[in-house]
Amino acid sequence: MDQRYYQPLLDEIRAHALPLRGLNLPRSLIKKVTAQGLDALTKQERAALPAVGPIDPYQRQLLSAVFAGHSKGSRSVDRFVDVQNLWDESMAAQAAAFLQSPAGKDKQLIIVAGGYHVARGLGVPRKLFNRLPLSYLICEPELVDPEAMPEDAKMEVETPVVPLPAADVYWYTRYERLPTRPLLGVIVRNGEQGVRVESVAVGGAAATAGIQVDDVIVAVDRKTVLTPAELSSAISGHAAGDKLRIEIRRGAKRVEVIAELRTD
Repeated sequence: MDQRYYQPLLDEIRAHALPLRGLNLPRSLIKKVTAQGLDALTKQERAALPAVGPIDPYQRQLLSAVFAGHSKGSRSVDRFVDVQNLWDESMAAQAAAFLQSPAGKDKQLIIVAGGYHVARGLGVPRKLFNRLPLSYLICEPELVDPEAMPEDAKMEVETPVVPLPAADVYWYTRYERLPTRPLLGVIVRNGEQGVRVESVAVGGAAATAGIQVDDVIVAVDRKTVLTPAELSSAISGHAAGDKLRIEIRRGAKRVEVIAELRTD
């Protein structure tokens, strides 16, 4: 999801110096469970996880419908449900830990999560309530102009009948079409003290600047970059035509290049 949709919320959090917590599991664990299942986790990895309870039958129906609409046959529905259930347990456990900590004492907590993690009170709300029985309210955004959303952004899901309201409050809004995002033209993954370049788009900004596969991007405009998300954030505030000073590690050498961002 394009970070710019969330930027006003992040700006508000920063402006008021509100405590902010990430509730998700490490991506390495999610990828491992997705590829191999829960049984593939080591004892050490399992010890780092919260207790994982059974999934609600209604939520299983909902997730199975999502899987049916988007599966390409590479995973089983049970594996998909396991990952979602693990996600929900992790978010609920970390939310409960925050609310029971000195930093979270007497605080109201707002959780921002995907709709299928919270809709109808299933997923995170129920699992959090099981750990910490506090009152909660679910707010779900609804588009007043769904036809404005591009086809490739829509989720074609035949939702099964679940006898529970989707939310307590509905927030009606219009679809916002963001300006085309400038591109560096690379696919990256986590590397050692930076992000490793896995592929470079032919003719793109990175290729023109001389960035190569297996280069490790360590800084953009003198600001350290340690994760793909930080690289994306460093680029997102710029427009096409802007020039970025990118520092890379190539083997034992440090190289600095200038990349001019493009939209294609």
